[in-house]
Amino acid sequence: MSGKLDLLLTVVLAALLMAMNAGCDEPESTDSGDSDADSDSDADSDSDADSDSDTDADGDSDTDADSDTDSDADTDSNTDTDYDTDFDTEGFSGTALFASPDGTGTDCTDEAPCSIASAKAKVQDSLGSGSDDLAVFLAGGTYVLNEPLAFGAADSSDSRRVHWIGNGCDTRVSGGLRVTDWTVHTDDIWKAPVPAEFDSRQLWVNGHRATVAKTPTDQSRTAVDYSTSFPAEFWGMTQDGGSVSTSYDLSGWNRIDRVEAVMRFNWWRVERCRLAGGGNGSFSLVLPCGKNAWVSEQRNVVYLENAYELLDEPGEWYLDVDADVVYYRPLAGEDMNAVESWLGNLEELVRLDGARNMQFEKIAFQHATWHYPSEDHGYTGWQGGFTYPGDYEATGDGQETVGNVQVRGANNISFESCRFEHFGASGINIQSGSHDISVVGCVVRDVSGHGIQVGHKDDSDGNHTADVVIRNNWITDVAVDFQDNHGVHIPRSTGVWVEHNEISHTPYSAIAIGWGWNNADSWYGDIHVNSNHIHNAMRSGSDGGSIYAMSSHPGSEIRDNWFDEYLDPGRKHVGTGYMHGGHIYMEDGASHYTVQGNVATNTTRWLFTWATNNRENDIQYNWSDTSESQNSIDGINGCVIANNTVVTDGNWPAEAQAVMNAAGMESPFDAIVDDMGLCSR
Repeated sequence: MSGKLDLLLTVVLAALLMAMNAGCDEPESTDSGDSDADSDSDADSDSDADSDSDTDADGDSDTDADSDTDSDADTDSNTDTDYDTDFDTEGFSGTALFASPDGTGTDCTDEAPCSIASAKAKVQDSLGSGSDDLAVFLAGGTYVLNEPLAFGAADSSDSRRVHWIGNGCDTRVSGGLRVTDWTVHTDDIWKAPVPAEFDSRQLWVNGHRATVAKTPTDQSRTAVDYSTSFPAEFWGMTQDGGSVSTSYDLSGWNRIDRVEAVMRFNWWRVERCRLAGGGNGSFSLVLPCGKNAWVSEQRNVVYLENAYELLDEPGEWYLDVDADVVYYRPLAGEDMNAVESWLGNLEELVRLDGARNMQFEKIAFQHATWHYPSEDHGYTGWQGGFTYPGDYEATGDGQETVGNVQVRGANNISFESCRFEHFGASGINIQSGSHDISVVGCVVRDVSGHGIQVGHKDDSDGNHTADVVIRNNWITDVAVDFQDNHGVHIPRSTGVWVEHNEISHTPYSAIAIGWGWNNADSWYGDIHVNSNHIHNAMRSGSDGGSIYAMSSHPGSEIRDNWFDEYLDPGRKHVGTGYMHGGHIYMEDGASHYTVQGNVATNTTRWLFTWATNNRENDIQYNWSDTSESQNSIDGINGCVIANNTVVTDGNWPAEAQAVMNAAGMESPFDAIVDDMGLCSR
């Protein structure tokens, strides 16, 4: 599969990528850190209100808060005027249809473009006749969706390839609500109306994710012993979250039931539970979330968020669902009369269910949310983004972090030179028996969950995902809200190639393979992780790696990658004082992996193996700048760890330098990183 696609993808996508990046303006900064950026000030914000006349979040009155609650406002028209509205038809030969954000009618021609919905209907009508490829060309602009863009069997064909082609940075498909009409609320806080009964977990302002109003916290935890350094403001959780002691006085807080407690255990888990109640010095967690957090040993609250009373730092926001008003404290230099701001609206932006033989090119998919964590079960992570959807004793841990772009039961689908950004869940989930799927030359960034997930832990031999290519992508700043998620997650699948990507700034492992803490051979395997540049992994989690591999995967390899800047070894497990993790982490049951030709730099541990049920792993001919490793498997069950080289003083041999030079995105795709590759919006 990999060899078949290499030549075709490289030739075709070279032109596509150049065209996409040509439309990109200078980017905003990408080093946004965690969405819960640290604060040095106290969280007891002054909620003194202005004296408007109807009730909003701070108890004051606000006659203009409900002045514009038309649910269709700014959701079905394009108000932007600085987009490239041409159609990028170069190189296509076949039947062409044309759409634009303000398109009307059903002609769908370049002179009379139609809407996306009309173009989709016309594709269905056209597939019954003709034999050539068919393309829908999207003019530049913002296409705001009020429902998911869903593709199935009727939208595709085995004999004719259907293309949806945009103009790169200028073609945006948004699942968000455009927020306008900002007015001054207090000296430092602005407000804007939203539709009645509207809710969202994410706000973006000028392309930056705003921070939900929160108590101060240090989420970086760099070189910190977790056993002694949990925040002093929270302590003493009792059974099932029935009571948590705090230095904060929550008496009189508006909508205490919407306040969220974020918990971190020092290994690999993250929990988010709404509060059931609170007062001066204590609060309780809603059930069953509190019970699930307790059984997961998540008993360390690190911060509270989503209260107007905590809106005390620039860049923070709060949505009052009773008054239908969103509040925001601008960053320095932000002109609220000129900002572009979006709230996540749809939970599914694009859905391919049973579709086949389709291609998406040069489209920026943006703005989506995920309401699941706001329900009583909360987000109680067990591992790798799988959570308890109810009482853990009854439901188990089968709920995944969904993808805001979902590919289910589809085949022969490609995403080329696209963008997946500003999402409240994962970027792309590929599963439910999908096969022959490729994601090439794309940017995945600023998503709350996984960058890309392939397969599901509950997949079976008769219905599993296979033959997936993830190549030459830039995946960065993922798992913003759900820090137990990964850059690329492959719980169970077969035939997956993750090659020549740059994956960076992940709170937990950059790439994770496998599910199940045993070494039994099964149908999954044939995973290839080669020639990637992975850096700045494990920025806040523990017990993970730049690459984390578990369970038996015959025919799998981890070759010629450059692993750089790994942070986890500075963290210790509560009660043990022991550090788990390293650039290359071979977890419980990891078997049948070839790990060769990798370079590991800027870490205190290049390799971590501890489970004696590993089998037949060949870990040889790697280079590192440290001799520190945890080696518990050499010579056990056919495992070999030998012929690895420690390099001092930067004197890398030519072979190692060649690996570093070749790792990551290939030309011309590396222009995405060299030019930052970010659209200005």
